[in-house]
Amino acid sequence: MLTENEVERLRKAIIATVASPVIGSIEDYAWEAIFHYVKDIPLSDPALGRSKLLYDAVDITTQTGWSLKSLQLNNFTPGNTFFL
Repeated sequence: MLTENEVERLRKAIIATVASPVIGSIEDYAWEAIFHYVKDIPLSDPALGRSKLLYDAVDITTQTGWSLKSLQLNNFTPGNTFFL
């Protein structure tokens, strides 16, 4: 059961999530983040310790979308290699 305060936090979190133009639906990490917010449980950053991050980009004019992957380098020096 949720307390009255948790129900209000859930309502606000769902509204904020669906209002975001980047989030198409509430699933996976978005739902996990909402649950942690409602229950006031700390949530670790899912990007911590990762060297690759995924992003979505959409051209609103052509309605074309891409899934983008970025490579996070701590030290970029000549001779470092990586594949894309």
